[in-house]
Amino acid sequence: MKLERKAFVFIRHAECVHNATGLIAGWTDSPLSSAGIREAKNLANQIDYPWSMVFTSTLQRTVQTAEYALPNRSFISLKDLSERNWGDLEETAIPQSAKYEETPENGESWIDFQQRILLSTNHILNQYTFPLIIGHSGTYRTYYNSIFGTPYCKRVQNAKPIQFIPIAGSNEWEISPFEGF
Repeated sequence: MKLERKAFVFIRHAECVHNATGLIAGWTDSPLSSAGIREAKNLANQIDYPWSMVFTSTLQRTVQTAEYALPNRSFISLKDLSERNWGDLEETAIPQSAKYEETPENGESWIDFQQRILLSTNHILNQYTFPLIIGHSGTYRTYYNSIFGTPYCKRVQNAKPIQFIPIAGSNEWEISPFEGF
């Protein structure tokens, strides 16, 4: 399955407690850290834009990022935008390198995770002209894999908006920091 060729902006949630302590959060509902709250509040001016709609996962780190960054804006939280279920690896130390194609014990397979994220995102992109999606590191890797054929890329930073713009007349995308309009 491929990512729909429509423009949007993606933000990985601000730093959560598990990020700060170097643990895998996955489906664990880790709240924002105090640094994460500051990061989310600092996003406010940069993403003050009339988005067609704002989406988050149902995990509190994405919801809190939206609440602090867009305090007067409504948004929709979708369970299918949630991070990958890392099963028995939840709340363990983040490894230096992960094998995304391997299914963790009692966890979600990479294929199922990608399909869930892409189905949800494509549904959004087919309904809204220029949405903002606040998600997770795995969400970004899914988009990257759909475009470049590999999930192995530099880890996306917390609270840094990234625009995905399909380049007309080609299969390429412009993926760059979003710095507002």
